[in-house]
Amino acid sequence: AGAGAEASRDISARVAISNNLGHCYRIQGDFERSLDCYTRALQDAREASSVRQECLALEFAGELLTEAGSHDLAMDYIARAHRLATQLAPQGDLMMEVLRRRGELHAAMGRVTDAAADLERAIQLCESRGELREKVLAGRALILVRRDRNGFEESVVRVLEALKEMGDRFEFLRTIHMVLKGDRNELLEKPWFHEAVVVATYFADSLGVEYWRQRLREVAGHVRAVVPRATQACG
Repeated sequence: AGAGAEASRDISARVAISNNLGHCYRIQGDFERSLDCYTRALQDAREASSVRQECLALEFAGELLTEAGSHDLAMDYIARAHRLATQLAPQGDLMMEVLRRRGELHAAMGRVTDAAADLERAIQLCESRGELREKVLAGRALILVRRDRNGFEESVVRVLEALKEMGDRFEFLRTIHMVLKGDRNELLEKPWFHEAVVVATYFADSLGVEYWRQRLREVAGHVRAVVPRATQACG
């Protein structure tokens, strides 16, 4: 029995390592290696009969595939994760994560009503569990889905301030990219948003993620003009 428990712990550790490697490759923009890591984590989780870890690997892979634009395949992964989250705890932490990621996927597919329903439910679960980070991410997605001009600027400011306070540099720069990619270019006229782009560029530098720095360049031509300011701020 002791040997079996130790083997199970070893497999669980491998799952965690594979998932973390998947996150690292994703941040670097190497989606193929990232998916390989999540797939390895999924296989090991099944070998360890760990439903929770299996669910995590599925939702991570689904989020990656959403970002890569493989929406149908992403939905398959997220649907499987949702079934496992329902099996484990319909009101649990995995459910709020899966709903947030499914909401983001629905949004990417243009399914606004479905996206809003999932994201609103995810926010409710986050509030009931006191989960700030997931609530901020779900709230960000809901802001972009609703595309409501009333209060949009203030909502984005709150999201960015919360992410900065939590020290989540990656999600901060992703937020800037998502806002610009969503054709919300009215913010380009705002000095505070220019400063946020500078900060996001600095975060890309500090994280060593040229992939995301390039993505910022692609959606905001003015980034080239403000990058030197970010570099000076680093020094």
